[in-house]
Amino acid sequence: MTAPPSAAGAHLRRLSEALREKVFPELLLHLQGQPVINEKNLDEQVRNFLLPYSKPILSKYNIQFLAPYDPAYRQVTGRTHHDFVCKSVYQDRATNTATLITIWVNNKLGNLTNSKGRNDVTTYNNLLRLYLDVPYKRLLEPSLPGNVIDIIKRRLRDSEVVAYGVLVIDKSLKDLNFFLLEEVVDPLYVNPRNTMLQVPYKPQVRSKPLSYMEFVINLLDAIKKAHERTLESVGSELTAIENLRQHFLSLDHK
Repeated sequence: MTAPPSAAGAHLRRLSEALREKVFPELLLHLQGQPVINEKNLDEQVRNFLLPYSKPILSKYNIQFLAPYDPAYRQVTGRTHHDFVCKSVYQDRATNTATLITIWVNNKLGNLTNSKGRNDVTTYNNLLRLYLDVPYKRLLEPSLPGNVIDIIKRRLRDSEVVAYGVLVIDKSLKDLNFFLLEEVVDPLYVNPRNTMLQVPYKPQVRSKPLSYMEFVINLLDAIKKAHERTLESVGSELTAIENLRQHFLSLDHK
């Protein structure tokens, strides 16, 4: 049996709260005890603390932290679209349910004091590959590969729950913030110049995370708007270039 469809948001809310309140404050203390924390060593230091973490975190949830893995990139490059994974299996013996929950987390070293502006998280192609479970770097086909349909249906039914989290460590090492993209209240924004999804480091968050369907549709809408802005900009530039070309050709050069 699988968990009822309404359970996904509750799972994500409980897990995100437990990580914020129990695990990540301990992580911050660990980082404060290191000689140097910078953008080059942050990911390694976070994994050094989290991967062996074995304390109980949340009742009925078997939680572990894993290193990132991305088969779309060569492993030797070390490039991934997230920095660690929080995997959990929710066991409910009363209803005989078991639900797999995956939260991909991206670490950021930033300024939480002045954090109203948007910041790069990852490219929209990376997010699409994660949420739709496609194995290649860019999603260019007009339809989904047949082998991922069953996975997507499991996620739509909430038999499997996925989310993308952002862990921001303040540069002072005195504060942190963690949130799921599914919790962000403001509409998703994709920068048309670099295809990055961008969010503030301290966004307003909703009490009930978006469902899988809601988030994927919102993401696709944000991508569409970014491309529409690009087309508008390119169209204006093409018009200006053609006008300049005609003006140049009309010049009397005798």
